[in-house]
Amino acid sequence: MHLALRQGMITQNGIMQQARLAIDMYFDQEPLDRDAINEELKRLALAQIQQALARSRFLLQTRELLGLQRFRILKQIFARFSARNRNQP
Repeated sequence: MHLALRQGMITQNGIMQQARLAIDMYFDQEPLDRDAINEELKRLALAQIQQALARSRFLLQTRELLGLQRFRILKQIFARFSARNRNQP
């Protein structure tokens, strides 16, 4: 199931990138097409929601699989990894 969730997250990421690109394209056109921009903004927002849901489902499944103690350890490892990456140039 993790694989399906990851695939969904990748798909939503692609949709978000396409929507952002389309929004940029519409902003560079004259006359400004408000309807098209609003549709892309809706598509972007929906993809962001779907991405957040997929990420939450992934975390839920991971928590269920690992149990509380191992999940807490994983969170600590991830926090250290994230902090180390933020401090690197």
